[in-house]
Amino acid sequence: MSAERCCCSTILSLYADDTTAIFTSDDSIRAVFSIYNKFEKGTGSKVNLEKCKGLWLGSWKSQCDSPVPIAWTSEKIKVLGIFIGNGCMDVFNWQPRISAVDKCLSSWRSWSLSFQGKALVINALALSRIWYVASLVFMPSWVLSKLESVVFNFFWSGKRDLVARKVVVHSRHSGGFEVVCTKFKVFALVVQWIRRFLSSSGAWVSLLTFWFFDRFGVGPYHVLSDPVRFSPAVLPPFYCSLLQAWQALGGSGSQNKLVVGSLTNSPLTASSFSLSIVMSFCYV
Repeated sequence: MSAERCCCSTILSLYADDTTAIFTSDDSIRAVFSIYNKFEKGTGSKVNLEKCKGLWLGSWKSQCDSPVPIAWTSEKIKVLGIFIGNGCMDVFNWQPRISAVDKCLSSWRSWSLSFQGKALVINALALSRIWYVASLVFMPSWVLSKLESVVFNFFWSGKRDLVARKVVVHSRHSGGFEVVCTKFKVFALVVQWIRRFLSSSGAWVSLLTFWFFDRFGVGPYHVLSDPVRFSPAVLPPFYCSLLQAWQALGGSGSQNKLVVGSLTNSPLTASSFSLSIVMSFCYV
């Protein structure tokens, strides 16, 4: 299926049983379902309209007439585990994850674990429940604060912190316990989008380019090559966090080549940019 055949629609993701698309007209919606009808006739498969959902956005959020017989809403829908909608979705996206982390840690409270054991539970079992969302959705400060409170309350068995948190996240060779620093990990996940920017021509790149031109008057390469000259605060939350993370890593570049801090003099490419490099830099 192509965007051209769908009358000004954009296919965001396409899986065997899950398609997400953005439409700009009623005709484009009908065109997509017309393609589905042809597929049904040719294969004998059938789209389950009861499971199809549509979200009215922008100037369409008050629309009542449905061009196709599926469930429509102007509030929110979940797409691949993430809520999107009109208004702030922070509570809907993050509160269940905070609760999941808290529930996981609570199930281990009765065990007599060493500090190393607690660190393992935190890193492997608890915080692993938030990384997917953190890589796609901006993490507000209240979420970071709540997660750190839950994590360190478990680590110190409900007592006051005996060692500064910035020490606990260091390696054992540096006097820490290797508890993942949530803030740095989120930075590492968000900056992965810069690697994708170098290799992807997806629709999201157009959005990134739009916001950089709209707020700074220059394109992404220009901003990422000299990030300290630009204020992240003027960008929407996710792109703000992306630029903040890139600044924290000392990112720079020239002639369409991006470099991570002083870790390497080699240009940043889709294949050379690794999470381990980012995390190593963050913990220095």
